[in-house]
Parts: sequence; C-alpha cells; structure tokens
Amino acid sequence: MREFGIRPDLISYSTMIKGYCREKNIEKAFEIHKEMGQQGIKADEVLYNSLLDGCCKCNELEMAVKVYSNMKTLDIKPSNVTFSILIKIYGKQRNV
Repeated sequence: MREFGIRPDLISYSTMIKGYCREKNIEKAFEIHKEMGQQGIKADEVLYNSLLDGCCKCNELEMAVKVYSNMKTLDIKPSNVTFSILIKIYGKQRNV
C-alpha cells in the first residue's frame, strides 16, 4: 500500500491481522500489530478478537491471556465474541 502512497488505516491493519491469524501465522499478525502501534493507530475490540482467536488456533494460550490482559489495560471493552473466544482458550487448557 505504501508504494502507492496509501497509508493503511485501522481497517486495513485489522484485515491483514485477521488474514495472518486465519493462516495460523501469529508471529506475522503480532508484527503487523506492532507496526500499527508505531504508526499511532489504536487497536479496537474487533482487532483484539482476531488476535485472541489467532492465539487460540495456534495453541498460543499463554499469549492469548497476555493479549486479553493488554486489552483490559487499554480499557477496550470485551464483547460476547471476546468472551466466547476466551471460553475456547480456557477450554483448551481444561481450565473452564
């Protein structure tokens, strides 16, 4: 996008992160999340849900807990979708 003079916005970053999470490339998803923060773009609940779901799919359960903790620290309100993903995460740990 940058080579065409287009600056990615929250929706662009969110879409890229969701795509990497679906491909189970959680490292690249977090790399994009970091880049987004460096550009001064703040993540929303939808983006965090994508990261949580990606962590769950990749069995990065401890990382998912850190993502949720970061979400709370930033005062991003969780939704029913967030809680559904957390149930899956804790279920995988047999810690419902």
